[in-house]
Amino acid sequence: MPLETANTSVRELRTAGPRPSDQLLQRILKTGDAAFAPLLELATSLELFDEDEPTLFAPLHALRLLGEMPKAKMISPLLSQFPVKAYADWNDLSLTWSHEVPTIIGRLGAAAVEPLWQVFDDQTGTNESRGVAMIALNCTVVFEPTLRESLIAAIDQRMASIEDDMERTLLVIGLANCGLAERYSEIMALYRENKLDKELLPAASARQLLLTGGEKGLLWTNYTLAERYEKIKLNSF
Repeated sequence: MPLETANTSVRELRTAGPRPSDQLLQRILKTGDAAFAPLLELATSLELFDEDEPTLFAPLHALRLLGEMPKAKMISPLLSQFPVKAYADWNDLSLTWSHEVPTIIGRLGAAAVEPLWQVFDDQTGTNESRGVAMIALNCTVVFEPTLRESLIAAIDQRMASIEDDMERTLLVIGLANCGLAERYSEIMALYRENKLDKELLPAASARQLLLTGGEKGLLWTNYTLAERYEKIKLNSF
């Protein structure tokens, strides 16, 4: 019965429009673990962004609900969606979905760290999925600040032996999002030595992140479900 109720309730997200009712959200959450699989399936059904209203909102609703029942087994299916297609008619929705993925994964805290590094270290993965894994690692620190020093140490360990400019740039994004102002000179030196991808992370962007505490959108990690609907504007990262 819980699985049947969960499946039925999750299907209702396809007709919920821009914001599901609180009653529907709570009904899904009350089914607990039974809702996880159907929510994950719906959250990764990105072809729905090409549908008409109200269906096109469903993947974003499902993703946000996954943030209320975080499980490490959501990481690989979500990150495997990257790079996300820019859906012509509803680009804002697909971009918002993309921006929320690392903040949803970050809500796992320490439980996400090892599987995220596995994605990042997988040389066969796309640069986009590896980059989102790095940002999700930053989000775990937002959710669980005690992870900060170990994240910096893990990044530095990889920086010491890296030869690929793209991978080095992804690691620098991780450092910059930690707001490491004391590493400013070191990172600017990498730009002068042409060891970073300047298109992926322009020097001006790195400078801003380092000196202002990192990307402010990472703070979405700690938003409640209600706050995601109230505070996050489409494509506002």
